[in-house]
Amino acid sequence: DMGAEPEMAGVSPSDIRNPVVLPHLYASKLLTDHWSVGVAIMSPYAFDRRFDATWAGAQSNHLQIKSQSVNPAVAYRVSDALSVGAGLNYQTLKLHSESTGSLYQGEDAALGWNGGAMYELAPYMRLGLAYRSAVRHSLPNDLALDTPESLTFSVWQRYSDQWEAAGEISRYRISGLRGQPASVQQAAFAYQDAWRFAWGAAYQHNDRWKSRFGVAVERNAADGANLAARLAEDHAVWLALGLQYRISQMGAVDLGLAIRWPSRAVVESAGSQGEYSLAGQVASVQYSHAY
Repeated sequence: DMGAEPEMAGVSPSDIRNPVVLPHLYASKLLTDHWSVGVAIMSPYAFDRRFDATWAGAQSNHLQIKSQSVNPAVAYRVSDALSVGAGLNYQTLKLHSESTGSLYQGEDAALGWNGGAMYELAPYMRLGLAYRSAVRHSLPNDLALDTPESLTFSVWQRYSDQWEAAGEISRYRISGLRGQPASVQQAAFAYQDAWRFAWGAAYQHNDRWKSRFGVAVERNAADGANLAARLAEDHAVWLALGLQYRISQMGAVDLGLAIRWPSRAVVESAGSQGEYSLAGQVASVQYSHAY
């Protein structure tokens, strides 16, 4: 819906994102009363977007990012109330960008780190603080791309045998892209900072079933005087629902669905402005097992 003056030419796309799959695997083991180890194998970032070449807001015909991380970690229980942990993040990243008459492809592997602490105020309330460093990827043609650096504070509390709730505040610092080749548009990576506020609750129906619901609000800040299609600078709201079924005392299956509430997004290019509607959905399935 291009509604600003002067009007932009082109076709407004109905769907610019292709579905992507993000597999995750986590494992942990208690070594002693104080020491634990674990590993996470995950795809933290995936992006696949196609624009109609005739649309004035297009950044590139096809922009794709794939990543894979292996994150071993160790944790130490300092006291009955305090636990701390840290880990390394070995990450691979592939970037593919197609524009009219140009093609860019690059991949890299780099290392980052993460750490955190958890404090138990009481058996029914815990506080958490987690930090994840940026991972700097060096790609061909002197291109550097940093993944987001984040700091998260969280609270968990149990109200009764049936009800529990959790909330978090996260701050993301995004350095973005530097050394831009002509085939990769800077506007796609123009974000600098972001805040995220989330709250959710869970209700234990019986020994088998548990339901969850939550809401998250994201505040993004974009940078750049000539931006093509980008996310909205106003608040993005996510609504989530989840359901858990415990197969046995050791195993459980979780299903989840998150929906981004449609919001206004903007296009700015060569003195022209326009806007369109942005929405999204995330579906997840998880199986957990204790030995």
